[in-house]
Amino acid sequence: LQVIDPFTNACHVLAHKIAEAATKKDPTKWKDLVNQVDAVSCGGGFLHGVLEAHTFSNPDFEVNLESINELCKEGSPERRNMCAHFLAHILVLQNDGNIETSLQTCSKVANDLQFQCLDGVFMEKHQKNIMVDHQLTKPPTFNTEYVSLQKQDCNLYEGIMAAACWTEMAEIFAKAYEYQQGEVYSNCHSAPNQDLARHCYLKGVVILTVYPGFDTIVKLQSVCKPFEGKSEEYGTCLHFMVSALMNYSVNFTDRAIKLCSNVEEAYKERCFKDLGNLLKILEKSVADREKLCQDSPERYKNYCIST
Repeated sequence: LQVIDPFTNACHVLAHKIAEAATKKDPTKWKDLVNQVDAVSCGGGFLHGVLEAHTFSNPDFEVNLESINELCKEGSPERRNMCAHFLAHILVLQNDGNIETSLQTCSKVANDLQFQCLDGVFMEKHQKNIMVDHQLTKPPTFNTEYVSLQKQDCNLYEGIMAAACWTEMAEIFAKAYEYQQGEVYSNCHSAPNQDLARHCYLKGVVILTVYPGFDTIVKLQSVCKPFEGKSEEYGTCLHFMVSALMNYSVNFTDRAIKLCSNVEEAYKERCFKDLGNLLKILEKSVADREKLCQDSPERYKNYCIST
C-alpha cells in the first residue's frame, strides 16, 4: 500500500487495523503478539491495535496501575513508552472519560512509564480518539475557541502533568491551524515557560514532519527554521525529524534524504548519519538500503546506507 499510495506512509491507523485483525484470529495469543510486534513502526500502531483488540474482546481485562506496570515493564524504552501511552487511552475510556481519576492512576505507575501514561491521558482528553471510536462522545471541533479552552486547562497543571498536557497541545494546534508550522510554533511558545514550549514544539516537529504534503524542500526546511543559529537546538530538531520519519516507515527515506540534502552544510553529515543509523536498525538488507538511499548525494550515500 505504501508503494501504491505514499499517504499511507503515516500508517498508524492502518497498523491498528492490521493488528486488531491478527489478534481477533486467536484472542488467546494476544500476549504473544504484544511481544512480537514492532512497537515503534507506524507510530506504535501495531502494539496499540493488539492492546485495543484484547481490551474489548475480554470484558474481564482492566487497565489499572497493576496491569500497566505488568504489561509495559519489558522491552525497549520505545516499546514501554508506547505501551503505557496507549493503555492510558483505554484507562480514560474505562473511567468513563474521567480525566482526573485517570491522571491519578498514571501518577502512580513506575517512574519510567509516568510521562507517557500522562501523555496518553491528555491526548485522549484533547482529541477523544477512543471515546469517539466507541461512540461515547462527539468529535471535538478544532478551532480557536477549543484551542483557548485547552490552553487554559493545561495551565492548571504543574510539573510532569503540565509537560504532558502541553506536549499534546501540539496536535491540537496543528489541526486547528491546518498544519501551518508558524502557528504550531507560536502557539507552543505561548506556554508559561520555555521548557513547556519545547515539549510542545518537539511533538509538533514529529506531527508536521510526517504529515502528507510536508515533502517539499520549503516545508521541510520550515520545521527547524526557528532554531537556525542555535546549534544544539537546531541539531535536536533535525534529529526529531529524521527519527519521526524512520519510526513511521522506511518508505519515508526519500523525504529524509530531501531534508538532509537541504540543511545547512555543517549539519548534513550528522543528518545522514542519523538517517543511516536508524535505517540500519529498521532495514537489515544492505541491498534494500542501497535502493532506499539511491538518491542520496554521493558524498553522503555511505552514511545513508550505513556500510
